[in-house]
Amino acid sequence: MFLLSKLSFKVIHLINSNTSQIIWSIVFSLASFLILAIFFSGLIGIIQETIKKKRSSLKTFFISIKNYTLTNFILLVILTILYSLITLISLYLGGLFLKINDAMGQIAFLILLFGGLAGFMIFFSFANIFCVTHKLDVIKSLKSSFNLVKKEYLSVLSISVIFFVINELISLIKEPYAEIIKTLIVLPYLALILVNFINSEQ
Repeated sequence: MFLLSKLSFKVIHLINSNTSQIIWSIVFSLASFLILAIFFSGLIGIIQETIKKKRSSLKTFFISIKNYTLTNFILLVILTILYSLITLISLYLGGLFLKINDAMGQIAFLILLFGGLAGFMIFFSFANIFCVTHKLDVIKSLKSSFNLVKKEYLSVLSISVIFFVINELISLIKEPYAEIIKTLIVLPYLALILVNFINSEQ
């Protein structure tokens, strides 16, 4: 993803038209979502099989990619749109406070953003997992995630905060090393915890 980001940055600077830059940004974002959906589908498939059968294989990785990439891709697009809306609303409302006081505006933005994430987005944090572990479509994955988080909100919030802090600390490391650590260590470990969490609630 780091290399793709660098490539996208260079391409955008070569494009003069604003419309072309927007189109390229959309294409790059969709390509990034597709790569994440492929990787995540295969990863969850292997983790789920390992937990259930105490073993797994590369075949499972590719079967999961084939069966769940499209669903995961759609989920990523939906969740990103929701996250963007929450961010825009937070920026707008924070801007209203910014007219009164700079510090108040910044604090208001952070509070609103955290409230939006902790009060709304967190309920769909298991959707990408459910679609693979329970072979669900987009709507059922979102509903299952919502129901699970509603039942175990504080536990899920604790996990989210811990991994947010870990992610921010790793971000202090120079690229591409930070991206490598996140992709090869943090993301698989987070996926393992989330899959285990779902299985423990069955």
